[in-house]
Amino acid sequence: MNEINSPNEPDGLQRIVDALVDMSVPTGPDDEVKQHLLATLQSEERLQAEQSTHHKRGVRTMRRITSLAAAVLSAVAIGWVIMQMSANPREAFAAMVEQIQTIRTATYTTKISTQGHQDITFKTSLLEPAWMRSEMKINNVDLIHVFELREGKILSLFPKTQTASLVEITGQTEKERQKHVIDEFRKMTSESATYLGRETVGGLSALKYEVDHQGEYYTVWLDPADDLPVKVEMTDVSDAEQATSRMIMTDFVWNAELDESQFSFDLPEGYALQPKVELADDGRVGEFVKLLGFLVRLNEDNFLEEFNTMTMVSTIQKQLMRTDLSKEERQQHAKQKLAYALKRPDIVDMSGAERLKLGLELGQSFGQGSAFYERTIETHHWHYQGKGVKLGEADKIVAWWYPNKEKAEADADLDTAHVLYGDLRIEAMPVDELPQGDE
Repeated sequence: MNEINSPNEPDGLQRIVDALVDMSVPTGPDDEVKQHLLATLQSEERLQAEQSTHHKRGVRTMRRITSLAAAVLSAVAIGWVIMQMSANPREAFAAMVEQIQTIRTATYTTKISTQGHQDITFKTSLLEPAWMRSEMKINNVDLIHVFELREGKILSLFPKTQTASLVEITGQTEKERQKHVIDEFRKMTSESATYLGRETVGGLSALKYEVDHQGEYYTVWLDPADDLPVKVEMTDVSDAEQATSRMIMTDFVWNAELDESQFSFDLPEGYALQPKVELADDGRVGEFVKLLGFLVRLNEDNFLEEFNTMTMVSTIQKQLMRTDLSKEERQQHAKQKLAYALKRPDIVDMSGAERLKLGLELGQSFGQGSAFYERTIETHHWHYQGKGVKLGEADKIVAWWYPNKEKAEADADLDTAHVLYGDLRIEAMPVDELPQGDE
């Protein structure tokens, strides 16, 4: 009687297990797997028939064959279940969030694209726990920023003039410090993600998701091989097809090898440091109101249809970076728009150095306003309804927010909301009297 395995061959079941371990895992059983499973079942039926017809060949051998067939069926079935588990879109997104927790470095390319305007592209590098470096070119001028988000420091390098500026925001708490994209991924949940199917990105068949994350609108493409993002897009409105402004992140390298010497506030040789700018951050809502007022006046006294990171960026780009004008006309247009939006008519006649100094100060002031907004939407119930409201309409409610009891401080007033009106004043209102309830 012939044995199933020769003395020099590995056990049949072990070969199957080894094959399953080595095989790539697709998103579901393809035709080849299905045909293999069907053929195995048919083979089992033939073996059963042979056992009945040729019983004299020996019960022992047939039991070995039947046991091996059962092992094949079990192994294929287990492999199919594993593939099905891997194909679950929600589990793939949850796996992304879990993996991002362990990421310590990353590089990617960001492109900000607004209809009718020149794209802005820059390269970003992240180094945990809080370092970020961006390199960009605007109008053929190089600009480098080095951030230490935990300490609230920003070093700006201007290679053309060999100058640098260091800005420090003091008084920030852990909750108040700004975050980078890895931190945002870490806070996402599979419940906030809607699976849209597969889409080819750079030759890769990626898993595509739509994510509404704390009022920010993302589309995320994951590589099914490792469940990590290969492309991320932020838009200014929830319907990506209707977006007029997009922030597109591509070319991700996760756990990249970085030169840590580039994440430092040490000046490159030959650079001169301009006077230090230090801004206190006492958490006042006033900085946010300043930022919102600036954006509304810049937007021809109209409140933004939606308020999020992308609409802030796109409003500035649309109003100040007119591509239909000559360079000289564009500069004059931007000066006049800024003079009105900032209530600073003297901007028109400022020197370049004076505008640079003012820009650094205002940029950090508005950064505090943006940080107030970011931490408010994270720790409060937030609702914005500024669409159609003109600046000065004192009877129109633009936004409201009140503490989320699950994230609020122990002494927070959960029953009172802050309400922002069209004339930029803020008043208190009982939560149960809000016009549309909890949004």
